Amino acid sequence: MSDPPLTKSGTQLRPVFLVAFGGIALGLVTARLLDAFHVPVVKPALVVAVLGYVVVLVGTFLFAATASSRARQRLEQTGVSGRARLVSARQTGARVNNLPVVELTLDVEVPGRPPYRVRHQEVLGLESAHKLAPGASFDARVDRADPLILSVQI
Repeated sequence: MSDPPLTKSGTQLRPVFLVAFGGIALGLVTARLLDAFHVPVVKPALVVAVLGYVVVLVGTFLFAATASSRARQRLEQTGVSGRARLVSARQTGARVNNLPVVELTLDVEVPGRPPYRVRHQEVLGLESAHKLAPGASFDARVDRADPLILSVQI
C-alpha cells in the first residue's frame, strides 16, 4: 500500500533558498569572471548591486512569512469544517524555532466528501505532544477546492 498524499499547507521555503543561494552563486561567478578578464570593478556599481540583492532577499523572506499567515487565515475563513482522526505521528527530525516538526497521518472527514487519508506536517509545541495518541480527533479546516490544503487544531 502506498503512502497517503502529503498536504500542501505550510510555508514553502524552497523559493527563498533558491533566491538566496542563486544570488550568492551568481555573485561569485561574476566576481571570478571579472577577475579572470582583468575588468576593473566600479565600486559604486558593486555597492548598488549588493544592496539590490539584499533588498530582494529580505523582501522574499518577508513575502514567504506573510504568505503562510494569509493562507492560514483564508482557510480559517472560507474552509469547510471537519474532523481529523490521528492514525500515526512521527518526528521528521526538522525543527522550526527549536520546536519539532511532526508528520501526522490523518483520516479526514468533511461534509460532502468521502473520508480520505493524508500525511500532514505540523510544528508542534511541547504542550501539545500529549494529544498525539492514535485515535485522537481534532478540528480541521479543509479548502473547498483542494482537499490537500488543510489546517488541524491540535
